Amino acid sequence: MLGRVTAKDNIKFDGLSRVSHVTDATDWRVEMPFVVLTPDSEAEMAALVAGCIELGLTIIPRGGGTGYTPAAPCR
Repeated sequence: MLGRVTAKDNIKFDGLSRVSHVTDATDWRVEMPFVVLTPDSEAEMAALVAGCIELGLTIIPRGGGTGYTPAAPCR
């Protein structure tokens, strides 16, 4: 489903992607995300959000990962 919206390389289930997006500099590792989505453009976002909702996934947006405020990807 999400593969129809963005490139398959932008849908990441591998351990390294998931672990690196659990937290930021605070190191508050609370829960491992199920999937990390890295869209190529802002235009893909609405369809990815709709797809996550349809799949029953909780969405937690994460910016560039440069701050100290905790954040994580879709779970």
